Amino acid sequence: MRTLILLLSLFTFSAAQVVGSTAKPFTLYTVAGKSVSLSDHSGKVIYINWFGNTCPTCLQEGNDTQTKIADRYKDQNFVALGIDVWDGSANSVQNFINQTGIKYDCLLNGGSTASDYGVQYQKSTVIDQQGVIQFYDRTNKISAINSTIDGLLSTTGLEENGAAVSSFELKANYPNPFNPKTEIPFSNDREQNIHLRIYDINGRLIRTLVAARFAPGNYSLSWYGKDDRGKAMGSGVYFVRLEGEHTQRMRRILLLK
Repeated sequence: MRTLILLLSLFTFSAAQVVGSTAKPFTLYTVAGKSVSLSDHSGKVIYINWFGNTCPTCLQEGNDTQTKIADRYKDQNFVALGIDVWDGSANSVQNFINQTGIKYDCLLNGGSTASDYGVQYQKSTVIDQQGVIQFYDRTNKISAINSTIDGLLSTTGLEENGAAVSSFELKANYPNPFNPKTEIPFSNDREQNIHLRIYDINGRLIRTLVAARFAPGNYSLSWYGKDDRGKAMGSGVYFVRLEGEHTQRMRRILLLK
C-alpha cells in the first residue's frame, strides 16, 4: 500500500504545471457569481495570486499584489486574478478581499485547479501571451514577478517581408547610439525558451528583458536604458546577449546621454 501511495504521489508531482509548460484551462466564479475562464484572457499576460482565504501571510501579502502588481500594469495587456485554494465560502473570500484591498477578480473553489497546477497558497504564477507559464514562486518575490511581467509586456512581434526564419540571430539595435530607448530585433528559428539580457561592460547583469518561450519568427524588444529595479543607467557601452536552448548571440550597444 505504501508503494502504491508513493507511486501516486510521484505521478501527481510529475503532472504538475511547471515553468515552461502550457497553463491548463480552468473556469471558476467570483464572489458575485461571474464566470471567469483562463481562455477569456488569451493573448494577455496573466498574473495569478494563489491564496488561502484565512491564511495570515496571504492576508499580509495581499495588498502588495494589488498596489505593486495589478495597479502597475492596469492599463496594459495584462490581467490579475486571485484563486482561493482553500475552497472557502463566498463570505470568507469577500472578507479576504475587504482585508487586503484587492480589486481584481478573486475566484472561489480553486482547490482542484490548484492541484492541477501543483501549487499551494502563498504562491504566484505568471502566464505569458502564448499561455505558457513563465514564473512560479513565492508571492512575496514582487521584484522577480515585476521583472517577468515587464519582459513579457515589452515583447512585440515583427513581420519581415513574410520571409521564413531560417536562423537564430541577434540583429543590430536601432538607434545606436541611443537615448533613452532602443529596439533590439532578433529572429528565432524554432520553438524554444529564450532569454534576452543586458550586461554592463564589467559583465554584471543589468536587465532581463525577457525569459519566455517563443515560436519561430521575427521579434523585437525595447530597452529604455533602465535596470531591473527601474533605475536609469548612465552613458556607456553595454552588451546584449540572446540565449536560446542550444546557442547564444551577443552584440555591443551604446547608451549616450
